[in-house]
Amino acid sequence: RFDKYRQADPDHEYQASYDHLLTTTEHTSPWESLGPSMPFALNGSCGEDAPCTASDPPELSAIVISRDDEDRIATAVGAVVAQETSAPIEVIVVTSGTDRTADIVRERFPEVTLVELDEPALPGAARNAGLAVARGRYVSFPGSHVVLPPGSLEARLRAHRLGYAMVTGTTHNGTDTWAGWASYCLDHSTTLPGRPSSELTVFPAHCSYRRDVLEHVGRFPDLRAGEDTLGNRRLFELGYGASRSRDVELTHRTRASTPTRLLRHHALRGRGLTELLAEEADGGRLLTRSGLRRHLIVAVPGRLQRIHRNVDRWGDDELRTRYRRSFPLIAAAVTVHWLSGWFGFAKRRLLDRR
Repeated sequence: RFDKYRQADPDHEYQASYDHLLTTTEHTSPWESLGPSMPFALNGSCGEDAPCTASDPPELSAIVISRDDEDRIATAVGAVVAQETSAPIEVIVVTSGTDRTADIVRERFPEVTLVELDEPALPGAARNAGLAVARGRYVSFPGSHVVLPPGSLEARLRAHRLGYAMVTGTTHNGTDTWAGWASYCLDHSTTLPGRPSSELTVFPAHCSYRRDVLEHVGRFPDLRAGEDTLGNRRLFELGYGASRSRDVELTHRTRASTPTRLLRHHALRGRGLTELLAEEADGGRLLTRSGLRRHLIVAVPGRLQRIHRNVDRWGDDELRTRYRRSFPLIAAAVTVHWLSGWFGFAKRRLLDRR
């Protein structure tokens, strides 16, 4: 590398010295092979300008995961099937549970690929089942609680074609209750409509993927919450960038429509955090004391501060009003999440005591 720069700039016209390239450091990251199917340029343009036809393989696989959702599955799948795109896409629906969700999909949407799981499945297992049959260059996971407006998948394709392995967008609230707005601010303050499009400097919480790089980091862990967090961070650590595209829109309809449901949901999310940390511990990444402080000691004020800052920066007047009215419930949910995480943490003893 030093010789390359010495040849390219022998007179040091662009930089006074390149000697720092010869300096060793204890913090050098190990080289990791990306495998024969991985692109050399991590975020380069795909350069695929040839028009697609209906007989071509799908460019995107939209995988709808569902568990006992007979009351909402038709709306969610119908919105995906109705998408108009410049390239072929495929729709995959993964169902589990005991109600008529699979029957509704089979009767009303015979054109989709239906995957029926024998046992009730957590989100990670459902995602893996859909990914196993997906053929698209890119994969997106619009859940049964999500409704896509027209043009959503086309906008997602445009963002991926710029070369990004991960793409996130804009989330709208579809549950107009006190708890619904609290849930929206809690979970989606980083994807508010007022946030501009940009390349992200941290990994996204929820996104679509380039399928080959997603398969490179492995299967989604079988967790009740945060099943995509480990993979998203892993991709970001490998150098795969992420983009937020403002026109990739979706409407989220939460089941946490009442205060009781919201608090119960975030108690489960707190347990999910513990499971996530346990997954890291199994991978040799025990929680250090600084990590403990970040995750559990300053979690409540830190999270509330981030939500407040995001709403203030990217929210409109209506959202700020909704946020202020729902703040007591937001604070209660964050506290319940924290307490549940502490309980699970103490039970599993995840702290690295070195």
